[in-house]
Amino acid sequence: MKKSIFYSIMMMLSAGAVCCSCSDDDEANANSYAAGNPLVSQGKVLLTQLGHTRYEYDENFRPVAAYYYNEEEWSINYEKGLISLYDGELPNLSCSFNSKGYITKIKGSFSESEYEDGVKYTEEMTVTMTFEYDGEGHLRTERYTEDSKYTEGSEVETEHYDECEEYTWEQGNLVKMERKDDSESRTIKTTYGEQENKYRQYPGLWSNCDEVTMRAAGLCGIGPKNLLASYSKAYGSSKPYEHSVEYILNEDGTIKQENSGEIFDFVYTPIEQYLPSAPKAVSTRSTTASRLSVHEKAERLRRFCRGFSLMHNVGREDKSVGVR
Repeated sequence: MKKSIFYSIMMMLSAGAVCCSCSDDDEANANSYAAGNPLVSQGKVLLTQLGHTRYEYDENFRPVAAYYYNEEEWSINYEKGLISLYDGELPNLSCSFNSKGYITKIKGSFSESEYEDGVKYTEEMTVTMTFEYDGEGHLRTERYTEDSKYTEGSEVETEHYDECEEYTWEQGNLVKMERKDDSESRTIKTTYGEQENKYRQYPGLWSNCDEVTMRAAGLCGIGPKNLLASYSKAYGSSKPYEHSVEYILNEDGTIKQENSGEIFDFVYTPIEQYLPSAPKAVSTRSTTASRLSVHEKAERLRRFCRGFSLMHNVGREDKSVGVR
């Protein structure tokens, strides 16, 4: 077995054992989510559609799944502390939540082995995503780490990769997002108008791909105090790309439509009219997962983690490609 070059293919998780959730942050009870999401606790509505993404909730108004068209982006089993990604390609990863119902960790451990000329080759990898929040419920850091071990007979080699996204909030608004890793840096800056974002919803352009679909559903803290007016994004020393943002609101103050270079329609269902979804079963869809190598799985999880950073520029149709 030839060892893949770790950074060049952007790393992704392998098939094998899944770690069980065990965290001091794993405190969320059945009703904590509603208290941590102003859209539910104050607006008394659930976001059931954002663009092409559809959401499902349980009887406690906690998000249990998101579907892009008819393909499942993620599903959560709260009782078992598990999350499955990409329509079962990454099944049964452990996940933890804090007392407000915000997700704090996603973790998976994977391994694969094969023999060549009588020598056993083994590759093991543990991938972890962690989310940290301030006292007001704003996401402050999002960290992605990979720890790999390669074994060739009696020889062992280890590698570590770490990537961190930092979010700067001022007066209740997210004004800067900055990512640095071993290969590149990326900075997003934003400006806001005077219009209040009544229920602290995340903008559609930060909520429509991969992991960030969890943000619109309230799983990653509260959004900005005001409605977004513009944003700029730059890689390294390149010239920033800039775009303005416009909104149409409903009478109750919820966002009806966002134009941020792409049109996003927001659809809601009053909580008293919503028919809860049954708890999600532990995923048994391991056929696709078993065909993916350790690095292919790691690539998918890193792409999931980077969804917020790339906003709506991530290619979603072909999941066989890596981060662009």
